[in-house]
Amino acid sequence: MDKKADLTITVVVVAVLALLVLIVLALVFTGRIGIFAAKTGDCTVAGGRCVAAASECGQFERADVGYKCPAVIPAEDTCCIGINTATP
Repeated sequence: MDKKADLTITVVVVAVLALLVLIVLALVFTGRIGIFAAKTGDCTVAGGRCVAAASECGQFERADVGYKCPAVIPAEDTCCIGINTATP
């Protein structure tokens, strides 16, 4: 293979990687990635429900600490999520 072809492929790969890094940095600094993280950790978005204590979870639910309940009702800070639902 010709050296010029190797150099061109290397430059293209490095340029694509640099572009991906710049996109991720732009998302972090504009705050868009924080919106995504907040939505993925929300109890109700994951199909769960917020209750006051883990003992209030139903037979087919478990208390999951991986999800956050909205701060609207401070007494309800435990997320009950279905047993078959994946954790974050």
